[in-house]
Amino acid sequence: MPTLRSYWEGRDIELRRRLNLYPGAEVERNLGRLLPLKTKTDAVRLRKHLEANNRFHNVLVVYPDEEQASPAAAAIVATLSDEVVVIDEQPRFHLPSCRLLPGNETIPLPAKEAVEYGFTPCRQCSPVRTLAARNRAASSS
Repeated sequence: MPTLRSYWEGRDIELRRRLNLYPGAEVERNLGRLLPLKTKTDAVRLRKHLEANNRFHNVLVVYPDEEQASPAAAAIVATLSDEVVVIDEQPRFHLPSCRLLPGNETIPLPAKEAVEYGFTPCRQCSPVRTLAARNRAASSS
């Protein structure tokens, strides 16, 4: 069975080829043009191709890593009403400026609600570290 890593690196194509799992040569040629995914541009190109061909529903979604925040910072954020955003059916909450958000429909909510609902912080934009530092600076002023 292919692993997630081999899937994103395109090695599962070779495995599927050896096991004769492709429905035809045309499908194999198209996938070979799109994979392996080495850059974000490759991932965007693959996503557009899959969406254009009504195949996106078959793709495994990979969520951004979770921010590893200090317990003290997490406790501060769990009390804040500062706005964060979430993407429907994804487990992370983000700062509105997160670079992972463009192209996704977001839902704004207070940070304390995001924590209460079980969302975890995005590692890319580090909302816990950022909001806790902003709160500490405002408190010391």
